[in-house]
Amino acid sequence: MGTWSGYQKHLQHRSWSASTCLDSGSFVSAFCFAVFAATTRKDAIGDAARSTGNAAISTFESAKTINNEHNITGKAYEAATASVAKAREVNSQYKITDKLGQAFNFTASKAKELEEKHNITSKVGGAVALGMDSLTKAMGKGNKSGDSVAPASSGFPDVPK
Repeated sequence: MGTWSGYQKHLQHRSWSASTCLDSGSFVSAFCFAVFAATTRKDAIGDAARSTGNAAISTFESAKTINNEHNITGKAYEAATASVAKAREVNSQYKITDKLGQAFNFTASKAKELEEKHNITSKVGGAVALGMDSLTKAMGKGNKSGDSVAPASSGFPDVPK
């Protein structure tokens, strides 16, 4: 099974083919090609790629066997279906999504009213701009001496020119 034809038969046996890689997008296609190329090498890289592939297939086969024995995916599907049904029942009884929608709309309308009345975003924007101007001045830009270093009293260490 060290040749491509052996791997191809192995993969086709599991209903998976190279077309999956080619149909999955350029990154996935490139990755699949790199894996294929690595498996054809006759050195340690090729051995590692084949061993990794065999381990992945073995892990998948083990998971598939366990699932077949214990019906894990079936039970997970049933649990998810029951959970969705219960959530719909609770929502129908208590109107949770309706109440959340009303609360959101109320909050959004109050926020809009506050913005229109107090012009908050403009004031915050102006305050941020003023703060940035002050920080720039404190860092030494625009000081009277023209130095680009912060004054010693600013609390910042002196920076060599």
